[in-house]
Amino acid sequence: MPTEANGAPEEEAAQETQDALAGTRDRPLKKGEARQISEQSAFTISFGETESYGEDCLSVPVKAQVDWEILEEQMKSNGKDTTNISSIPFFSVTTAFVTEDGKSYDSMRGDACMDAFLALDESLTSVQEIYPPATAATDIRFIQVPEDERAGGAWVAENSLGEKVFGEAY
Repeated sequence: MPTEANGAPEEEAAQETQDALAGTRDRPLKKGEARQISEQSAFTISFGETESYGEDCLSVPVKAQVDWEILEEQMKSNGKDTTNISSIPFFSVTTAFVTEDGKSYDSMRGDACMDAFLALDESLTSVQEIYPPATAATDIRFIQVPEDERAGGAWVAENSLGEKVFGEAY
């Protein structure tokens, strides 16, 4: 029988359930928390602080960590050469903003977003393809979201298989 010192099995199971729910729409990741998109995914995602630019534009830094072993396994299973393995995380993973009522925004149309993007230090958005031993890339995503649609919304990162991880916006 477990004692309080080593924790009850019920408490451990409850914590595992909570950890499994992290990154869902009902329980988005907190800023800086990370979660693998799925067990089969080579990408682990985390979201940073949401910034607001004018009435229509939001931005968020998105970090994609790459598991090279999983990526290599996926490439081999698809008959691809892994000699010069590399990844373009932000081609493989897209980002959008989902409002509380379920609408999704994924573009940076509008002057506020374009002005904010152009004003950035280029080094913050210039990482494209990465190779081992690099394990992560961060990109700042700009999305046009009407100001009255932001409350209760969340960020979502989605891979090409439609698997998603959600992160809190505020």
